[in-house]
Amino acid sequence: MGIPSRFAGLPGDIISIDEYLTNREGRKVRKIIDQVEGMVAAAAPTHRPVWMFLVGNNLYNHTREPTLPNRSPKLMEPQLPVLPVYLLSVNLDTQPVTADFSFPGIQSVGGVVLFEDRRAAILDGKMQEDFAPHQRHVYRFTLP
Repeated sequence: MGIPSRFAGLPGDIISIDEYLTNREGRKVRKIIDQVEGMVAAAAPTHRPVWMFLVGNNLYNHTREPTLPNRSPKLMEPQLPVLPVYLLSVNLDTQPVTADFSFPGIQSVGGVVLFEDRRAAILDGKMQEDFAPHQRHVYRFTLP
């Protein structure tokens, strides 16, 4: 998977797709993750960031529908990441798993594991966490 040919070569500093978990019934988290991984692979050669909206206005369930000017694509100037940074992770398997995370360029930083009353640490650019089947962890780090 890569960028659809009709979009390849367009100017822009962020790679994104217009696909949501909620855009139709029966969607699986794995399908969305596969699409995000495809964007990451397409972005890697040019070191561009990937952006994904977790939920969108796609089932007409909001009191204000966007007008045409709100829907028009706009090129955005590159921005520095907003701090703090959140990492959402989930074990999609029915078996426990130990996950290894890699954070290139980050030496050591502490963070909070939200909803679990504990802390996590990135040491030498790495973090290891255990996940029960279908367990999720949400991390908040403040990067230097």
